[in-house]
Amino acid sequence: MKNILLVEDNGLLAENIKALLEEELFNVTVAVTAEEGLTLAVQQKPDLILCDIMLPDKDGYELFIALKEKFGNVLPPFIFLTAKSQRDDQRKGMELGAD
Repeated sequence: MKNILLVEDNGLLAENIKALLEEELFNVTVAVTAEEGLTLAVQQKPDLILCDIMLPDKDGYELFIALKEKFGNVLPPFIFLTAKSQRDDQRKGMELGAD
């Protein structure tokens, strides 16, 4: 079973995403802050990280940079989830190396 780390502070959204992924037989762990996401990513080494950009303590970009420093070239695939639709927001994530 593949392990996914979901970093999302919106409880209802996180619950819905988790339920959908679990229906597809993924094991999902939810973090509600960037700091918790960093800790869980280092501990669990997930197969995929899904991350909101707007988090209560740091933004998802900062978390991505911190994870790149911790994991180096073996960073799990990282996908930003966001309500932000501006091209600049999308470009920033891609420039950092996220999908």
